[in-house]
Amino acid sequence: MPSIINNPPTSNFGGASKYAYEYTWDISNKASGVYIYLVRAHKAGEKTIKVLKKIALIK
Repeated sequence: MPSIINNPPTSNFGGASKYAYEYTWDISNKASGVYIYLVRAHKAGEKTIKVLKKIALIK
């Protein structure tokens, strides 16, 4: 499972600075279909945010 441990550059979205992460997924050996992914984010002193989504891969 990939992990990002360093803070990325911040971007200004509507006056509030936000972190922007990007992850490249190598799909060369993946079949077309629907995949489920989970993103977890944690800020010190706050609870962990978890987002579970689906993504469609069509080749």
